[in-house]
Amino acid sequence: MFLCSDFVNSSEYYLNEEDLINIVNSNGRLEYHSKNHANLWDIYDEEILDEQIKCPDNLKKLDLKGFKYFAYPCWKYNDICLTIVKKYYKGARSGNGFAQKNNYYALDSLKKG
Repeated sequence: MFLCSDFVNSSEYYLNEEDLINIVNSNGRLEYHSKNHANLWDIYDEEILDEQIKCPDNLKKLDLKGFKYFAYPCWKYNDICLTIVKKYYKGARSGNGFAQKNNYYALDSLKKG
């Protein structure tokens, strides 16, 4: 499950830390999808991008085997975003024309259907 840190334990959304622990205990994996689902394609400030992309430690503690992959919000990214994602993750999910075969940082996302 790819998640946004600002949405965990939020009254607007449905998952809290206990739910996430249950997912991990059921052999699920947690991965990161950004701080608040901002469109990273449009952000060029490295500090803001780093804040959006780096998974917070409190979430990492919930799944010590997870948080190895990132999913770009809106499936898009720019060069600065890509550089920062490479600092923190083994790979990333993309799509909508941004996916690239054999590029671990632009893997095509699984699509339902």
